[in-house]
Amino acid sequence: MHEQSRSSIESAAIVLPCSDLDACIKFFTTELSFRVDSIFPADAPTTAVISGHGLRIRLQIETTPRDPGTI
Repeated sequence: MHEQSRSSIESAAIVLPCSDLDACIKFFTTELSFRVDSIFPADAPTTAVISGHGLRIRLQIETTPRDPGTI
């Protein structure tokens, strides 16, 4: 990796697939005290970025099953 690229990284997010975005957001905000940073697209949300406890998580609706990810 180029040295300049490495030093320009400011943050990272763990991507977690989900089938029900509303339910995932509710779980993380209610049960684990995360906050919602952004949701997009506005008309029919498929992605939410949440943060808390030093973590940044990108919840994404996935139509193709895959490994659920691990924190």
